[in-house]
Amino acid sequence: MSKLKSSLVLLPGSLCDQEMWSEQIAALDDVASTQVILWDREESVVAAAENALAGVQHQRFALAGFSLGGYVALEMVRQAPHRVIGLALLDTSGRPDRPENKPSRLANIASFESGSREVIDRFAELTFGPSTPSAVKAAISSTMHRNAGAFYALQQTAMMTRPDARVSLTKIDCPTLVLCGAEDRATPPEIHREMMAAIRHAHYVEIPDAGHMTTLEAPDAVSKAMRMWLVEIHGERA
Repeated sequence: MSKLKSSLVLLPGSLCDQEMWSEQIAALDDVASTQVILWDREESVVAAAENALAGVQHQRFALAGFSLGGYVALEMVRQAPHRVIGLALLDTSGRPDRPENKPSRLANIASFESGSREVIDRFAELTFGPSTPSAVKAAISSTMHRNAGAFYALQQTAMMTRPDARVSLTKIDCPTLVLCGAEDRATPPEIHREMMAAIRHAHYVEIPDAGHMTTLEAPDAVSKAMRMWLVEIHGERA
């Protein structure tokens, strides 16, 4: 295995932070120098991608985005394809938000801003699969409640207005990992197979008995898949 380390940028999902990547950061330390970029104050995926690109420490880097972070990752590749040497899309989608989601998203934002926190509980529950361990559920809920005050309305707006990334999937020309949990209800496997089929150098991994939060539910399987992806990137560059 090459001793070279990839510069790896990690983008968390909605209401998540660097903790969701902690197992991968530790497991991949020998092959990757990681940088986690957190959501700032952006109200759109396009703006988040612009700010993320400005904040990346290296000119060229591997990029992994989870859920909302995946939307941003796809936009980063669209804006600066020459900078991204490898792409990992975890439990995410290239599709725009469905128009019929807009009323409920706006209602949820209004409910949250009026003081209700039930919308966060429902949001967290969407990430759970039938096999999600109780400890993981508790960790997800705690993180989402902790981050909701600063980011819930902003990120819901960004998800509601995200661009249709499917039009640019065929232009992605770097080693790409498309990964999801088999029990992911938020972004089901068929959405990932759709992306895999459109991306030229894509490899698909579906993790059994895992819901949406694969990095926490199946950290070893995710780390193994990402390691193979990073090794492939080194092979492409050799």
